[in-house]
Order: sequence, then structure tokens, then C-alpha cells
Amino acid sequence: MQLFALALICNGVFAQSIPNYNDNRIAISADGNNQPDLGYAGKYNTADPDDWGATPATLIMLAKRQLQDKLVHFSFNNFMPSPPHTTVKNYMKEATDQGIERLQFNPDVFFDVGTRKQEAIQSLKNEIIKSTASNPLYFLNMGPSEFFYQAIKVVVDEGSKLESLSHVYIISHSGYNDNHLRRDDHHTTKEAITLSGNRLKYVKIKDQNNKEVGYLGWNSLKNTFPWKGIRDHKDAHVQWLWERMQYHKHGKLDISDAGLMYYLLTGDEDGSPSKFVEFLGYGIMLPDDVVAESVYIKEEAITVQSHKSYQLNFGFIPNKPWDDYYTFKTDNGAVVYVSPTGKVVGVAPGKATITISAGMGNFQDTVEVVVAPLKHSKKCNVVEKDGLLVVEAERFNLNGDWVIREDNLASGGKYIQFAGPNSYKQVNPKDVISYTVNIKTPGKYAVRWFMRQPDEAEGDKSNDAWVKMEGDVGLFGNEEFTDYRKFVGRSKGVFAMNGKLEAHHSFANFSCNFEKPGEYTIKMAGRSTLLEIDRVVFYKDNINDKDAIFKASEITETTSCSE
Repeated sequence: MQLFALALICNGVFAQSIPNYNDNRIAISADGNNQPDLGYAGKYNTADPDDWGATPATLIMLAKRQLQDKLVHFSFNNFMPSPPHTTVKNYMKEATDQGIERLQFNPDVFFDVGTRKQEAIQSLKNEIIKSTASNPLYFLNMGPSEFFYQAIKVVVDEGSKLESLSHVYIISHSGYNDNHLRRDDHHTTKEAITLSGNRLKYVKIKDQNNKEVGYLGWNSLKNTFPWKGIRDHKDAHVQWLWERMQYHKHGKLDISDAGLMYYLLTGDEDGSPSKFVEFLGYGIMLPDDVVAESVYIKEEAITVQSHKSYQLNFGFIPNKPWDDYYTFKTDNGAVVYVSPTGKVVGVAPGKATITISAGMGNFQDTVEVVVAPLKHSKKCNVVEKDGLLVVEAERFNLNGDWVIREDNLASGGKYIQFAGPNSYKQVNPKDVISYTVNIKTPGKYAVRWFMRQPDEAEGDKSNDAWVKMEGDVGLFGNEEFTDYRKFVGRSKGVFAMNGKLEAHHSFANFSCNFEKPGEYTIKMAGRSTLLEIDRVVFYKDNINDKDAIFKASEITETTSCSE
């Protein structure tokens, strides 16, 4: 095995060269305690909650490499003494229990120190004494060192396996974890190494808690943008990780201790959100998963009338593979719209080819589509149907610097863009656009849009417009408003359904209270340059958000001519 070329003095501990990891055994001890500790040394509340997300991220990395069987010990809530969680939520146990089940880890190697202190110490001691030159143990120090010290003390007190300590490699990045003493009689990492007769090997990598630059390190504070590759990942396991990352009690995107596992597996101490996404790749394949060999569309050709729809039938060989992700694309959005699930809608007479791409192998199949004129054609009016109203943005009466653009990713092949300068302080009357909708079913409706930021827009640039409803029907949360308010979203690459109102430095949902059937007018005005809008959606309060997104994604508009 090659050696890490490190020789540093870190807090008085000599950081030695240690062997590169080669699918060896791994032990981890983390804090993450949420139960207050009222011990004699003073009152402590929760531990740093970075491990609430770092633990799932660490398990995800092991599962990505299919190294579940190499994790031989994982202790958590490792403050000593660690009070059991009796009055507050045990986030660490919740995260590890979910990770064990979904990622197929051995539950017998996980220990909540708050309830199983002695079992946890004995488990780590047993793994330490197995260590030899050909079977080393890599220990990731994700919490204060007293727990580790007590396991080393048991080995030393027993005295028969002292040589095993020479083949235990400690990896750390944190002065807090190495040196924090919660009681007067607690010990540091350096003291554990001294107790071992300086047999233990130690390396300290860069602090993984970089928060000065959002795209470096493993802590971006409250900036979600660097993590969009995790947030938008298609794999359900990675989506679970993103969900767990939200539990940080201070609202931070901080999984800094996960940098230890990334370093162990890659040798790279300069990890980042983008590198993490690259590491995860297509997702987490578990040992029993099978991959796609091909994808097919059952139809060879279809004909659909303008403003009529047809659901394509498609499948994989083998059935239900692990990499069952797919996308649909039309080569002519002006003729055919295709939804994310393969629902075809005729836009205008003509011909187009729809392609499905799927699986890690990017397998493809195509179907030819002919769009015929609608029989007994009549004018198509947008109207609410069953509590849902979807209107193409290009129907708005455009003024000023609003322009229509073409893009196959937009429904109907078109979207509108505000091409004028930023107008953050007030509405420019020349850039006001409007559309009148037809509501048949009275009630309270949420308002959202399908929007996109251009690729060159950074952070929250090009992502908002001024908006209001004519009359006393617009709601900022539950508060009526008749003035223009900022309407904001965020999406890159695709048109995503979202939208929140912002006023006086607070956010609220945009809703409308339509007390009776009739026509209602929505007005928008340019606020941030290059904002792109595909559609505007109204949906009744008996439709939940997820169903509304799905239903709105399946159609171009709700029109009277497609009944």
C-alpha cells in the first residue's frame, strides 16, 4: 500500500504517514447529542448538530462503494457521560436507523452511547484488538475523544493485545474533537496516543468546516445553492440525505465531519459539494440491485390531434432496474409537448420525434408523432378544470421589454423572458403584462409558476417579478394585498414549479380567494432581468402541492377546446 505523505505537528500530536485505505475495516465515533447534559462541569445543551447530516452522508459514501461490511463499529451520541435522550428528539438514532434499513448496514455494529455505553466501548475494543499489519483498523474521530480513550484504556489494562494498537489509524480534522473535555477527568486524542505507548498512528487533515467559500468544504452555512446537485438528485437515497441535512437546528448546510470519510475513500482533503455530487454519480446501487439493459417505447408511431393528449407506453429490460431514471424530449416543441412521464400533447399540426433516454447506459428509443388539426376546431379558452388552471405564459398581453423565446424544454416550445433592466425598487408601468383567467369553481387557490433562471445567473439573480391580482382577491399568506409584491423562485436548467411572495423582508405563499365564478386578472411586471417564465398555475386548496406539481407537469394548459 502507498503512504499518505503527511508529517505535521497538530496540537502537539505528531501526524504520521499512514497507509492508503484499501477496503479495510472502519470504525467511527460521532457526537450529535441532542439531550442536554447537566453534569457537574457545567450545563451543556446539544452537541454541534453537523453530525445529524454528516452521519447520513458518511453512510451514503460507504454504500456508494458497497463497503457496508467494512463498517465494523459506529458509536454516536458519544459525549461522556452521554445522557439518554428522554426529553428531546434523538436525531442521531433516527438518522442511523433509517440509514441501516435503506442502505443495508449491519445493525449490530451501531451503538447509541447514551443507552449502551459499555457495549459500545467493548465493541470498539474488540475491533481494535483484531488489528494486524494485514488487517488494520481506520478510526474516524467525529466526536470528542474520551469515548475512544476509554476503549484504548480497556485494551491497555488487559495487556495481551498491545501490538494491535500499532495497526490502528486515527483520522481527524477538528481541534474540538481532539481536545474537548466535558469533565475534569476527560482525555484528549494526544493522551489516548500516549496511553497506547505511542503505538496508535494519527493524521489530521485540513479543517473540513470551511464556510468562507460556499463551493469549498462541507459547510455552506445557510446557502443552499452549492448543494443543488444533492437537492435535485434523482436517486431516492440521495434525496433522503438531502432531507436529513435539513434537520440542522440552526438551519445550516453543515456536514463537515463527512469530509473524513471522503478523505479516507479518495485521499482528497479538499472536498466540496460539487466533488461530492461527482462521487455519488448516478446514485447508490445496493448489492442486490440490477441495472437496465435497454429501454423501449411500445408504440412505433402515433397520431394525436391538436390540444389532445396521448400517454406513451414504455418499459425497461429487465423490469424495474435500479437505474430506472428516464427523460423525454421532443425535437419540435412547437408541434408536440411531452411531459416528464411521457404524456404527449399536440400543440400544432405537424410532425415530431420523441426520444426517451434512460439508465446509466443512456439507452434510447424513439417514436414518431403526427399532430393532426383538431376536428371541429374552435377557439381555445383557458379555463379552470376540477380546481386546476394552467396557462401558458406566452398568452399574457406582453408589453415593454417582455419577449417570447423558443425552447424545447418549455411546454408548447415557448416561454417569455423579461429582457429589460432590473427594476428592484418600483414597478415600471411600461413592463406590466396581464392575463384574465376563468374560474368555474369558487374557493381559495394557490398561485405558482414554472420559472427558470438563465445558466449565467448566480444565486438569486434573474429569479423574481412583480405580481398582483386585480380586485380584492390576492392573499399574502392570509393577508389581503392589492399592491404589487415580489414573486420569487429558483431553478436552473429546467422550468420548475415554485413561487413565494416576499414583502417587508418576509415570505408567504401567494393565494387567491375567488368568492364566485367568473373572470379574474393577474398582472406581472419586470423586476429582475432575464427571468424566464413558462406557465402560471392556479390550484384549489383541496389539491396538495405534490399533486398540483404532477398534474401541472402532465399538461400544457387547461383549455375548453380539449374537452
